[in-house]
Amino acid sequence: MVDELERTGARFSLLLFSGFLLIPVAGYAAAILFDILSINQFQQILAAGIVPAFSVFLVFLSLLQMQRLIMPLTTWAIQHPQGGNAPSHLQRQFQRFNFQFWSLLAVHTLLSPFLVFWSLDGSISSENHLAVAHFMLLQLFTTMLVGVPAFLFGLQQLGKFAGHLGLERVHVSLKTRTLLLAGLVPVLSYSLLIYYHWLQTGRLDKGYLIIWAALATITATISLLSISSSRQALAPFQRLLSRSGASTHKELSRLRPASTDEIGHLTQTLGKVFQRLGDQETHMRAIVDTAAEGIIVVDEAGLINTFNPAAERLFGYPAQEIRGRHLISLLPGIFVVKQQIDEHREERDIEGTHRDGSLFQCSLRVSAMVISGKRMFTCLVADISQRKLAESELLETESRYRALVETAHDLVWSMDSEGCWSHLNSATLMIYGLQPEDMLGRPAIEFCAPDNLEADRKALQTLMAGEDLYQYETTHLDRQGNRHQLSFNAKIQRGADGCIHRISGTARDISDRKALRQRLAHQAEHDYDSANGSKANSYIGKPRETLTNITRLIR
Repeated sequence: MVDELERTGARFSLLLFSGFLLIPVAGYAAAILFDILSINQFQQILAAGIVPAFSVFLVFLSLLQMQRLIMPLTTWAIQHPQGGNAPSHLQRQFQRFNFQFWSLLAVHTLLSPFLVFWSLDGSISSENHLAVAHFMLLQLFTTMLVGVPAFLFGLQQLGKFAGHLGLERVHVSLKTRTLLLAGLVPVLSYSLLIYYHWLQTGRLDKGYLIIWAALATITATISLLSISSSRQALAPFQRLLSRSGASTHKELSRLRPASTDEIGHLTQTLGKVFQRLGDQETHMRAIVDTAAEGIIVVDEAGLINTFNPAAERLFGYPAQEIRGRHLISLLPGIFVVKQQIDEHREERDIEGTHRDGSLFQCSLRVSAMVISGKRMFTCLVADISQRKLAESELLETESRYRALVETAHDLVWSMDSEGCWSHLNSATLMIYGLQPEDMLGRPAIEFCAPDNLEADRKALQTLMAGEDLYQYETTHLDRQGNRHQLSFNAKIQRGADGCIHRISGTARDISDRKALRQRLAHQAEHDYDSANGSKANSYIGKPRETLTNITRLIR
């Protein structure tokens, strides 16, 4: 980009320098060809030195002027590769090209005839004033015929800077270009031919004048038709620009072509593009306006630009009131903004300030974007007060449940689908003599007594088949090898896929109860054998009933 801008500036200066150099050469050559000057007179002019010095001075002055014009424009464009609106003094300099270019040509056209004949005759008198007039007229023709292409070339090169500098107004209209190319240049060419015939023959027939007039009329008609066609093609844009205020995408989408040329096709294409942009804007506006989260767009300084309805409900401010204020008024303590706001896409919990001064819990995510070369930030804000309250209640409930589980005398356990412990409470210390973490990940069947191993495997298979267990009694060994009679309750838990992913339950140590039952049963049998008297007779024939009653009492 930088190299291209520098080459454009160099081409502008070099080729305009060549154009200014060609103008006096073409003028003096035409004067010799039209017999206004002879070869000897031209040699005399060169020998005098005034005219060559003036022409060289004017050519290098033009080069200096063009350099002074193009260098600041090139420097600013290089320093601002993204483009923008150039300062007003550069805009004025950009628009001074027309005046400077034609002023230099006017100086050459008006002064060179007097300098030429001053060098030849020593003065301007009645004897040479006709020759001076002829020379001046011929210089005018050649200056215009050479100067117009050079002028249009300079405009073409300056046009390449317009995208970087911006345009405050039209520099040279299409009408002017059309008149120069399709009108002025052809008429000057016809006139130059008629003028040459007049100088060579000394007369001008009526037929030549009629032909000249016809050609000039045709040329003028073509020029006017071209201008009218251009106006018609640009009419949709001019009507749009003539409106007061900004135009919406909906209005821009109504652009319709008014010609069948490239401008008409471009107009139609732009209308379709604006229609798509309008649809996208409507879609995005609907998303922003109906979003559940508050959407706040701020600039790099933290000043609020966009404030959607959800943000209005969240903070209590209408968008018109809060727009332009600093984000710190809504989110104190988080954005102590000095230079810029940092982007963070992860969700952060912060405190927001409502319009009434109350604080509330909210979450914040910030993402960066670039609009027209300016960095902007989109802040997504959501009220999480209810969520925080629910989380607090959940944590409290979980804490109570965990305390209840951990202090329970019964074993609260879970195992995975492989039959390995995945959760155990602190009752393992009383039953197995081990901490819960020492047992996690180990198979439950590892703690079974050898004589109950087969029964426990069948019970585990029953669970894996999808059946729950209630009051299943078995025997496990603690770390010392002591036997503990346990009563298990187990319930399976299935995942979303329908497969068993966890088994949970409780287990109670019933060793003491089993021992007591055995002692009482033994005592009952002993009392039956040794019973006598009326008390013993009351149990004669009912030993089993007595044992059952005692067992129920124990339970």
